[in-house]
Amino acid sequence: MATLKFKREKSIRYRGPWNIYIDNILKGTLTNGEVSEIAIPAGHHTFTLGLPKYQTDPLEFDITDDEVIKYRCYYPSAFAHIINFTNKWCPEAYPIVVRVKEK
Repeated sequence: MATLKFKREKSIRYRGPWNIYIDNILKGTLTNGEVSEIAIPAGHHTFTLGLPKYQTDPLEFDITDDEVIKYRCYYPSAFAHIINFTNKWCPEAYPIVVRVKEK
């Protein structure tokens, strides 16, 4: 088995849990400031995370047995969200996910 590790940075913005979907199956949630680890089989996978209304685009990755892939997850700055005064589509409302490279 392989492991995905998600670290959600603490934020004053929406503090509720984000859903973690792997291969379109709900595998867990990620709360504000939490680290979540999910065991998955080796191979090619996709994942999305966020709220039902505001989810990331599907991200694809390949993972091998015993490999650990880490992602850092956060919202963009609150100021960028505040300056959008409309209720229209707002890219600032979507979580940002960055893969963490091991050194």
